[in-house]
Amino acid sequence: MEQKYIVLASILLFFGIYGLNHYFPITLDDWTYSMTAEGNRVGFSDIIPYQYVHYFKWGGRSVVHAIAQFMLAAGVFWGDIINSIGCIVLVVTIYYIANKGNKSNLSLFVGINLLIWFLTPALIENVFWITGSANYMWGTLLILLFLSFYCSAYLTGKSNDSWIKACAMFLLGIIAGWTNENMAVAMIFFVVCLIILAKKEKQTLHKWMILGFIGAIVGCAFMLLAPGNYIRNAGELSNLNSGGTEPIYMFYVYRFTSILKMSTWYALIPTVIYAIFLFLYFKFKKKDSNKKILFLSLLFAFTAGVGTLAMTGAPTFPTRVWFAILIFLFIATG
Repeated sequence: MEQKYIVLASILLFFGIYGLNHYFPITLDDWTYSMTAEGNRVGFSDIIPYQYVHYFKWGGRSVVHAIAQFMLAAGVFWGDIINSIGCIVLVVTIYYIANKGNKSNLSLFVGINLLIWFLTPALIENVFWITGSANYMWGTLLILLFLSFYCSAYLTGKSNDSWIKACAMFLLGIIAGWTNENMAVAMIFFVVCLIILAKKEKQTLHKWMILGFIGAIVGCAFMLLAPGNYIRNAGELSNLNSGGTEPIYMFYVYRFTSILKMSTWYALIPTVIYAIFLFLYFKFKKKDSNKKILFLSLLFAFTAGVGTLAMTGAPTFPTRVWFAILIFLFIATG
């Protein structure tokens, strides 16, 4: 019965998200990605050439920026439809990972939505602004879709293995690793830790796990080594240290302390909520409770921390970057 209510809630959520997407205007970077260098509107055939130039001149997030351009090229109506579907799929994926192996749980589904709506600090930029949603909502979705296979295999101890699946995971790993710098690094950390946990549980290490992991590294390397990153970062660092009197290592010391301070603004309440649920778990858990659930929860929480600390190497830390970090913490709580 609860499954029917979850489906109904998802449908209602879709229409709500679509309505908000529909009334949020094309803004900021949307205009840049909507136009070619010649001043024409971007079409589907322009996306790959545009991203090729973008890779060498501005940044390496080719996958998520291609998604942004696809939605913009599709037009307002279909772009909003696609973006709204992406949001629902993200929520369902979070629910799937958090509730794996359990009966349908409407309270959990509603709780996940409440956490996202009330505790992500830049929801408008992450979900309704096309360029922002492509970078952060869609980037997070691709990473979670990739990780869901590892989580499922770890929790159940079962998984089909074939060369077709292995090649598919390799490609999905490249795509997921090529999304967002800090969370791609965090994703690789997650996979390494989960493989170690699986080996300690004496689970079979399937070839799709290895090829998926290699694909994630390849995708992350393509993104981080993009020539455009160094051009953009050089300009941003120059603006942040316009005086040029301080050594570069002081910038990273400042970044680290700033991130700790920002964590108290944006991550404190979600962390407290997680700590409360963790306390309740230990207080009321049964003797035969599945320890894998606890280990996986802790791994998601630690990965959120890795994603936060990875921002030490970035010139800036916009509020919208917290979206994926907090999503990992919400999954840990779920």
